[in-house]
Amino acid sequence: MPPPFEKFKKEAPPPPKDYWFEVLLLIAFIAIFGFGLLILLYSRILDLRFLLIAILNRLKPIGITIDVLLLSGAIYAFVRSIPLRMKFSLLGKLPTANTSDIAKDPEVAKKWQTILARAVSRKSDDFRLAIIEGDALVDGYLKKMGYEGEHMADRLSQIIPEEVGSLEMLWRAHRLRNEIVHTAGFAVSEEEAINALKSFELFLTDLGAL
Repeated sequence: MPPPFEKFKKEAPPPPKDYWFEVLLLIAFIAIFGFGLLILLYSRILDLRFLLIAILNRLKPIGITIDVLLLSGAIYAFVRSIPLRMKFSLLGKLPTANTSDIAKDPEVAKKWQTILARAVSRKSDDFRLAIIEGDALVDGYLKKMGYEGEHMADRLSQIIPEEVGSLEMLWRAHRLRNEIVHTAGFAVSEEEAINALKSFELFLTDLGAL
């Protein structure tokens, strides 16, 4: 059975799709189809030799077939090159600042990976510190989004639960953080720590930071 924190490790994103083959098809289509079109348009007025005309007539069915294949390839390349449509975000319904500039925040992602790297040791002190840092990371992102209030609880109370499904989980993780900070010698179990970190990660994902 893998260590419980294996689920937190981020896999490297797949390399971007290379569309060189589709681009070559499109270029070939433009070149061959364009040349064939010129021949068809001007063959009646050009002074072509009989042999050339005979060859072209014999090659015409092949050329049409190639044109059809290239046209199909060009359509395929065009469809494949359309960017993935933007993921729908519920943030538009929330009273926030302009989130389009901070979605998928690389700084947040980097800090989150550092927090997870600390927690992988599964030591009690590292768990406690990871929870405190994770809570602070979420709170900082809320401030960046434009939520106001004296405490993190004030900012969380402005979020509609129906809009962010992980909100209740985050509240539990935040209460656990408060227990760690305000209760001397408060012990955190491995299960509690993992659940809290999962809550932070899910909430940041729901808000578009990860």
